[in-house]
Amino acid sequence: MLNLPFLIKEIKLLVFLLPFLIGVSCKKDKNEQKCYQVRYIMNYCPQMGVLVDFIKPNPDATEHRLDNGKIIYQAAFLNIPDQYHVKDKIFYVKYHYDKNKEKELRKNICQAIFSPVKILVGDYTSVNDCETP
Repeated sequence: MLNLPFLIKEIKLLVFLLPFLIGVSCKKDKNEQKCYQVRYIMNYCPQMGVLVDFIKPNPDATEHRLDNGKIIYQAAFLNIPDQYHVKDKIFYVKYHYDKNKEKELRKNICQAIFSPVKILVGDYTSVNDCETP
């Protein structure tokens, strides 16, 4: 025979915990990798990384409005191999955002030359796409 009071108690507990468990399982990983096509602009401060324009809008980038009204999306990238340090070179980069790394490097940005942009960490680069090893 079923123990009805015990079963009701278990169902109430499950209903109470279910929203919490769903919320935990749906949280994004802060180190989630993303992949975008970018265009190399120049080195970003000595020993800081490279400055790139994103080919398409990117919520992780710093948005700049040019004098002609056009909006561009830029970021500084760490860990981009030297073969991609070619003016106007277009390539793909998988990356993640590291808040602690950006905070550490932010104090060394050469403000006289560059406006501040978001600093991202490159994990993988390719001229083809992000799926090709």
